Amino acid sequence: MKLDRVLALVAGAAGIVVLLAAAILSYVQLGPNPRYFVIPGVALVIAAVILDPQLVLGVVGTRRGRTGVYSLGFSIVVLAALFFLNVFAGRGQQHVDLSASQLHTLTPKSVAVLHRLDADLSVIAFAAPNDPNRSTQQSLLSLYQDASPHVKVRFVDPNSDVAEAQSLGVTSAGSLVLQYQGRKPVVLSPGSETEQDVTGGILKLELNRELTVCWASGDGERDPTSTDPTFGYSQAGHAMGGDDFVPRQLVLSEVTAIPADCAIVAVVGPTQPLSAAGVTALKSYLSTGGRLLLAADPWRPDVTASVNQVVQAAGLKLDGALVADDSAHTYFGHPEIPVVVSYGDSPITKDLRNLASFFPVATSVTGPGTPLASSSSGSYAIANPRNDPSRQSGDKAGSYDLMLSYEQALGGGKERVLLVGTSGLAENLVVPPTLASANLELFLASLDWLSGQDSLISLPAKPQGSLPLALTAAQASLDVALTLLVLPLLIAFGGFAVWLYRRRTG
Repeated sequence: MKLDRVLALVAGAAGIVVLLAAAILSYVQLGPNPRYFVIPGVALVIAAVILDPQLVLGVVGTRRGRTGVYSLGFSIVVLAALFFLNVFAGRGQQHVDLSASQLHTLTPKSVAVLHRLDADLSVIAFAAPNDPNRSTQQSLLSLYQDASPHVKVRFVDPNSDVAEAQSLGVTSAGSLVLQYQGRKPVVLSPGSETEQDVTGGILKLELNRELTVCWASGDGERDPTSTDPTFGYSQAGHAMGGDDFVPRQLVLSEVTAIPADCAIVAVVGPTQPLSAAGVTALKSYLSTGGRLLLAADPWRPDVTASVNQVVQAAGLKLDGALVADDSAHTYFGHPEIPVVVSYGDSPITKDLRNLASFFPVATSVTGPGTPLASSSSGSYAIANPRNDPSRQSGDKAGSYDLMLSYEQALGGGKERVLLVGTSGLAENLVVPPTLASANLELFLASLDWLSGQDSLISLPAKPQGSLPLALTAAQASLDVALTLLVLPLLIAFGGFAVWLYRRRTG
């Protein structure tokens, strides 16, 4: 091929590319002035024609040349259509969230809270134009605006509107203020502006009250303020605050009656038998329509007996034996940590389909209530403590119910009980972002149901960012092989096949 033809081909291709770039820049109105690209593009095309006038005539004068022109034109049209479609979609509010955990979509819980709005909700974001977190706030708040016409968002520069910030109690740039029906504003400080925080703030304004969860203590129960990475309940405690629940310590051995302002009583993981006074107070509380979350662990006969006394009138019972499961339904092969994927038909579990939750060191629960979470058919019960939790001949085969709800109408109220066979239901070890589990969702939905807020039961807000995907060595090797070897080879093979076909038929 002659040098002038090579130069003509290069100049022509470069000219077309530059002209396309000019068209794109002209449409999006970003970057350099498109006129800077039009003149060089036209000049390159003219140079191609001058260098080899026969090139154009040869292309359009042969069948293969015309086919090539048609193919090139069709490719340009398709690429341009895809580009403009992408620009149109990017400028609109419509979106499709294809992330596995739906990180860019409001949860059903948030949507349910927004549907309860019967007046405008004002959201004021105190973020300067150059604040790096402003775009994140805009993305999140736009989801709320799309979900409800009552949500009105306004961005304020805290440096130029100091008086307004002070009047609303804002002390830090980056804060969000929620206002609704003249009630006391909810101020969300920087770092507390996740979907869970925003939805929790809206819920507080709607209910205009706080629900007290009287958290039992004094008998070795779990602590909702403990940050211990395994046994602590601090993440669940924080999430309770976002859902308008306020945990308050209640020493059962020191009370003769459960305080009237306790919306829920939670007895989670006692390591000592409940006192006689505590058992009596809880039984009396339930008999008058109380709401009780009762969670205990296996292999503690004296504790199990005292806990069972509280709910025996309802026919509920914790078995006391350890429920273990087969390798396909456990946490990385640990039989004593069953993974539950089977849920009962209840408002508490209606959004948990296809989600997994962990029940570490659990016992089975029985009674006339509704089973909420069950082990697999390959599970078994270990009656007495032993070091080896693998299945042995004397172990009784399952499946087993690990959590159930019970409800009974009493006069003008309803007695509601959640009986859980493990105190680890919402411990820090098994809630996001430590694990990609539904434990926190299950825990918060249980509190909503116990407090009578059935219409608000749904998935809580998601953690920020995607959860890590744990791959085995074999899976990682397969991923590398597919990405770096198989796909390139398939593309190369396809190209070779097309070349060979054209050579034989050309």
